[in-house]
Amino acid sequence: MMNIMCKSRPRIVKGKAICNRKVIGKVIKNSKSGKKEECIQVLSHDYLELFEEGYIGYIFENEEINTKIEKYLIQNFIPSILGVKTGFFLYDDVIELNSRVDSIALLYKSDCYENTIVVTNQCNSNCIMCPDSIAIRSVRENVSIKKIKTLLSLISKDAKFICITGGEPTLLELGLFEILDECKTSLFNTQFIMLTNGRMFYYKSYVKEFIKHRPDNMIIAIPIHGHVSKLHDSITQSKGSFKQTITGVKMLHDLGENIEIRVVLSKMNYLYLADIAKLIIDKFPNAFRVNFMAMEMLGNAVVNESKVWIDLDKLQIEVAKASRLLIENGINTYLYNFPMCYVDERLWSITMNSISENKIRYREECKECKVINKCGGFFGSTMRFKSLKAKPI
Repeated sequence: MMNIMCKSRPRIVKGKAICNRKVIGKVIKNSKSGKKEECIQVLSHDYLELFEEGYIGYIFENEEINTKIEKYLIQNFIPSILGVKTGFFLYDDVIELNSRVDSIALLYKSDCYENTIVVTNQCNSNCIMCPDSIAIRSVRENVSIKKIKTLLSLISKDAKFICITGGEPTLLELGLFEILDECKTSLFNTQFIMLTNGRMFYYKSYVKEFIKHRPDNMIIAIPIHGHVSKLHDSITQSKGSFKQTITGVKMLHDLGENIEIRVVLSKMNYLYLADIAKLIIDKFPNAFRVNFMAMEMLGNAVVNESKVWIDLDKLQIEVAKASRLLIENGINTYLYNFPMCYVDERLWSITMNSISENKIRYREECKECKVINKCGGFFGSTMRFKSLKAKPI
């Protein structure tokens, strides 16, 4: 379940294993450096002579290694994998070397600005347009708290940004506080964002405890799907969720927490965006920012396509109206997951290149566009809609 958002390099690679064990460590590539008790030495074809004893694991590009090295690995029961293209790995990556199944999972990419840690697949809502499906959430798959803390302790102190998400992270209860303590201790220079439905913040005692543990540089991102309970709850498919979320956001907001409010746009709420904006202006005037987000058509969104899908061109007027309301009232506002040809030119400055690398797609006609280098493109999952055409600028 532990995952990463960007995918410029493969997340899992295979090879031939030595010793039936798994270990998490930081990559030391083609060199002898770092704390051996927390590092995995990665050696390309031409660097086998740099092999040094003492690391917690090894990855070799060579499919065969000399008898002396192999004997050392076997006798000391050190997990190692042979025959792997080491170009997949960079210095300071954090990986899980699992010789039990001859694989290596890339948990943290040192060259990726936005790494995401998925801590659970469970959620106490069932949003009608969620890109995850009920099937994904039907079997509980919480990541080991110990594993997450180990990962966080190994990540470079220079890491710029990490996203913590689920499922719903607050369902980890005390386990989440352990994770946040590790974030605070190990990565005090890193900007964190936690994606949550905000419902647990309805409870004042939880809010107080959360604030004690969360790192100082954390943004709490919470979706508001409607301006009234009937609309919000029909989208979350969870009765009472609007009351819990609004109360929770209000409590966090009034305590000075950095709140990002997310509004995922669908057929069900797009005509009420101005009303949602007015609600935010009235109750959360000091919100850190508001993001209007076009849908990703996966999971529940596909199952409920007829209820939720709306062509991007039909969103333009309502999105522009709501955005201007917020901006006029001094609230930072951004548009996520929109190709620029579907946004009023006057709002290009707030249009973010937000779709993850592995999910971005461009249509053939996009090659003619003058702003393609600034445009975030389309979700791959929306490319099947024939009505969704690129309009080169």
